[in-house]
Amino acid sequence: MKKLISSMLVFATVLGLSSLASAFQQEYTLDMGDQLIQAGPRVGAKTIFLKRELIRRYGLRGLDNDQLINVRVVSKTRAGRGSVALYSGQRLVEKEFVAAGDFNKNGPRTWDRVDLTPRRPGFSVGQAWQLDFEGFHKLRRIVVTVNHMRARPTPPPRPQPPQVGRGEIVQLGGTTVEKFFIERDAYQPKGNVVVSQIRIKGDRNFILVDNAYVVFKNGQRRELTELEGMLADGEVKIAQVANRGIQNIVIEAVSGLIGPRGKYTVSVRQHRMGAVQPNPGRPGPAPGRPGRPGRPFNGGHGR
Repeated sequence: MKKLISSMLVFATVLGLSSLASAFQQEYTLDMGDQLIQAGPRVGAKTIFLKRELIRRYGLRGLDNDQLINVRVVSKTRAGRGSVALYSGQRLVEKEFVAAGDFNKNGPRTWDRVDLTPRRPGFSVGQAWQLDFEGFHKLRRIVVTVNHMRARPTPPPRPQPPQVGRGEIVQLGGTTVEKFFIERDAYQPKGNVVVSQIRIKGDRNFILVDNAYVVFKNGQRRELTELEGMLADGEVKIAQVANRGIQNIVIEAVSGLIGPRGKYTVSVRQHRMGAVQPNPGRPGPAPGRPGRPGRPFNGGHGR
């Protein structure tokens, strides 16, 4: 009931702020990598400064003029004795206990999701936003909802696929997932292609996508929050990526308990990297007898 009331408060706040032409709301996900946190009188406090993390990870500026709408903490504790508190400056906004969960399992039902919602977001303007933890936690992610009280900034340009048309949708595979524990599967695009979209489609019953992310060839990782949550039979969710350096697409999911095991399929919209077109402003080679063919180009890798 408390979480329902928090959700209603967030919705009412958004409606009230929608009349401000210069304001816009944005969610930011802070992946905490299942970090272990131990805090208390003997070991000291553990504090996460949210503005500092938003600046470090997203490069945000001007947060002192913005309003904090909601903070969702995805975590679990030993024996349910841990808590998390949200502070705006020196003022306690809300404090909640975090449910117990098995630290050796990663199923979605082992994690608690706690919403901390300021009743008066205006009081958060110009204040520090911080989370104080008590107890022994395993912290997966923090989702911060901010109302930016200024004109929407121009986002940094993302790499776009080459202008080769709409591309083609290629299915990479599918999985029938278990009911009682989370199942992790990885999918790989094939060939020298640019992937502009990643799609997941429910094929039977319904499933819960607990985590979805893409791993690039340079080792970086990006969360695909657009694909997470409940996925019904026949439903399609799409994430925009526009990148040619994808190594793995990872989906962690569990099936609904009622009915047969749920199934999903993963596909991508890809654009094949063709030969570079000649520049029309430069003449091509003069016609004549073809020369002797050379060795195939090996990309400079020496083999």
